[in-house]
Amino acid sequence: MTRPPRRWLQFGFGIGALLMGDVFAEARIESVRLEPVGGTCHFEARLNFTLSGTAIETLHSGIPLHWHFELLVRRADTWPWRTQRLHWQLHRELRYLALLNLYQITTVGGEDSNHYLTLGNALEKLGRIRQTLDCQTLIPQETYHAALRVRFDREALPLPLRPWAYLEPAWQLSSPWYSWRIH
Repeated sequence: MTRPPRRWLQFGFGIGALLMGDVFAEARIESVRLEPVGGTCHFEARLNFTLSGTAIETLHSGIPLHWHFELLVRRADTWPWRTQRLHWQLHRELRYLALLNLYQITTVGGEDSNHYLTLGNALEKLGRIRQTLDCQTLIPQETYHAALRVRFDREALPLPLRPWAYLEPAWQLSSPWYSWRIH
């Protein structure tokens, strides 16, 4: 039995490592805080986004990437399918402006738009949420169950990219639900 030359094995492992590095993508919720104060709530969240090489290449080709952030709050003693006490959504877009060599984060439906020199700075801003929410429906002294998630909007991609975005791990840019209790 003959063995393959050692150089071919090293080459194969090198190509495999490059391919695996390209498919790693992640959206992870690191910390969340929702603090009721009177009739409002101070909401802060920190998320960590890691884009794959494919997503970065798409972004640099002029195609914006979209994420939807969703927060749900319901009483802890009710069934999950009962009405929520608070339902909040935020839609953000990340775009690369090639002529300016800048990254732009836009809050869709609002006037908030900021520019960043590096992709790292833009992703850090994308993952930071600070909002004051109307919490008139929350009753003081009650315990609530809250959940947050971020969902990458594959339907916002151009039609030829959508099938790949659903099938390839390089486009797994959504997070699972992150749950906690509010007292």
